[in-house]
Amino acid sequence: MNRSDYDAIIVSGGKLDFDHAYLSILAAKKNVGRENICIIAADHGLDFLLHNRIKPDIVIGDFDSAGPDALAFLQKEENSNRQNRPQIIRLKPEKDISDTHAALIEAEKRGCKNVLLLGATGTRLDHVTANLLLLLKAKEAGMKLTISDPKNLIFLAEDGMRLSKKSWGEYYVSFFPLGEPVEGLTLSGFQYPLNDFRLALREASLTISNRIVDDYAEVHFKNGDLVVMITTD
Repeated sequence: MNRSDYDAIIVSGGKLDFDHAYLSILAAKKNVGRENICIIAADHGLDFLLHNRIKPDIVIGDFDSAGPDALAFLQKEENSNRQNRPQIIRLKPEKDISDTHAALIEAEKRGCKNVLLLGATGTRLDHVTANLLLLLKAKEAGMKLTISDPKNLIFLAEDGMRLSKKSWGEYYVSFFPLGEPVEGLTLSGFQYPLNDFRLALREASLTISNRIVDDYAEVHFKNGDLVVMITTD
């Protein structure tokens, strides 16, 4: 699944489908050029990049989940005098934010505005939830964050957003409020339309598993933070 042109890619330490992650990075490089993308490894995400011979620009984490190859790479690079070696940021295990959150902050410091996050989902639902909340952190920093895995594309909607049936007609499209209710939600071009609806968390099951039926579907809302999940089985 590809949504847009990214200027930063964070590879985190959650469950990674290697083919999906690798192809996502290749597609992003092709879209904007490798020199224009900041590749950030968050802890165990470094193992994936090394395995696929993808050079990170930044490596960050406490490295409690990093494998032996990653640890050897860190030691080698920290002792190197090469000018183009990656920036390595070691975090203490006892910290107030996750490694992935810290990676997002580094992307912000570099002026990145459109960030793809890989390895953010998996079996640790506490980590998945924390990563979903990073959508708000990114918005507060003036950034767009997209979370992607082989079955899901997750991001915050913008008022007036359009989705084409050609691109997304085979997928489910679900909507959730992130925090406060989303006011005035109007969905058109979907199998289940809405008009000026107040979507609160307790009604969230109403807006799951929708389908695009017109050539284009549109999403409008007055205020709030609306999560879009484009998913497949």
